[in-house]
Amino acid sequence: MALNEHTREDLLREAVQFPNRLRWKCQPNANAADDSRVNQVFCGLRRDGGWSLYVDEDFVLQFNSRQELRRVFWRGEKLAARHGRLEALKRLSRGGRVQLQSESLTADRQQQLLDAYQQLLTKIVSLHAAGRLVVDGRVSPPDEEQPELESDCLQRIRAASQHMLIARTSRA
Repeated sequence: MALNEHTREDLLREAVQFPNRLRWKCQPNANAADDSRVNQVFCGLRRDGGWSLYVDEDFVLQFNSRQELRRVFWRGEKLAARHGRLEALKRLSRGGRVQLQSESLTADRQQQLLDAYQQLLTKIVSLHAAGRLVVDGRVSPPDEEQPELESDCLQRIRAASQHMLIARTSRA
């Protein structure tokens, strides 16, 4: 699973696989104890309709053009879709070569993870609704300017927060 571990500033500038991309910054809530722990959200849209969401430095969801979850990176764990289920990918070093070995998740573990992902996405939608997510940068090709980029990203996040399907394969 290729995953470039860039800072969010680098993603906005260099993630050319997403011709349309934007970054939100979360404004602090001065009136309440803030447990959101969401500082930045990056949404990138691919030409084929797939998209990816990066939250801070340790959470990535990648979706295919059918809006199905295909890859996840969270809390140091890499997951990939295979036959409509998530599999954990573990790095193994054998004979000086690094290989990825997949390990099936139990149905309970997969559901726990999907619930956690959906909770975070729901939090992002709530932060946006409360006016706490502010666009901090956006990139679109000059010939393809997307005035609705923010609402398009938010619509995808909202849909995934309500129902998340898993792809048959981790490929785009």
